[in-house]
Amino acid sequence: AMFIKKDLRKIPAIVSDLQSPHADNDGGGKKKSSTLDLSRRQAEFGGSIAALTGRLPPSPSGALRDISTLNLYASGLTDLNSVEKLAVALPSLESVHIGGNPLGEIPDGFGALVHAGLLELWAEDCGLREIPRCLTDGGGVSALRVLRLTGNALCGDLGDGCAGCPVGSLPRSLQTLALDRNSVGPSVSAGIGSLTGLEVLHLRGNALEALPDVFCGMASLSVLHLSSNRLTALPSSLADCVSLTELYVNGNALVALPPGLERLKNLTIFCAQDNRIEELDEEFIGRFGRPEGEDGACRKDPEASVLLGGNPVA
Repeated sequence: AMFIKKDLRKIPAIVSDLQSPHADNDGGGKKKSSTLDLSRRQAEFGGSIAALTGRLPPSPSGALRDISTLNLYASGLTDLNSVEKLAVALPSLESVHIGGNPLGEIPDGFGALVHAGLLELWAEDCGLREIPRCLTDGGGVSALRVLRLTGNALCGDLGDGCAGCPVGSLPRSLQTLALDRNSVGPSVSAGIGSLTGLEVLHLRGNALEALPDVFCGMASLSVLHLSSNRLTALPSSLADCVSLTELYVNGNALVALPPGLERLKNLTIFCAQDNRIEELDEEFIGRFGRPEGEDGACRKDPEASVLLGGNPVA
């Protein structure tokens, strides 16, 4: 495995060096990294991002102008007050990683980064109880493509009645949305169907018992994770997700599969193990075949991996 050496300098020294006139290269003419990695610095931050923002200049300078990725993973942050200063001092910022910090919430000031062109937000395991209000699309000005909120404390259906940003008000620019390992349920708001640009959707490990039948407009969706929920049925509109290549529904309580899955020409992985599926329709069997062996693999389509083990039908 490749060993990555941690920068042993303290935050003030790192920021000071990045502001120097020669900070754009490493002295040998090579461009310096565009990543500012300040992860796992609990003692230095002391719970607050002010340990960084208080050191930033009022306007961009040196290599700070070229920082595109900021990693604050597991740095013991409990608040992001003054985070809006990052939008000024780091004008090229595209990706922010704040996972593994016990934040509880993300302040509205974070919206300054979103409106300045942020493309990715990684906020896993932060104790968030709602989708941050600052992520509301706000008239299409956001360019956010990746939003990862895995392992938080989100609950309910994330609809218009929630305290934070309703899922249907997230930016239409989103391509990847990860809401796995939360407590979303017993359903998710139909507003999720308005995110028509989504390519990857993770809803694994929630409390979902049903899904709204709103997938007909999600023509770009290629990967859908629904495993480890309490689903008893899947919406028929899944058959309209023409770009779907991977579908994971294992570990639910499904008694049947929706018609039309065999029409998904791009489907190469379908995992539906450990459900209660008792029978398959003839069209499904016609394309994929009948389950065989302990893993319940359907082997008729050599281009597709279809697993139905742990079901009565297998």
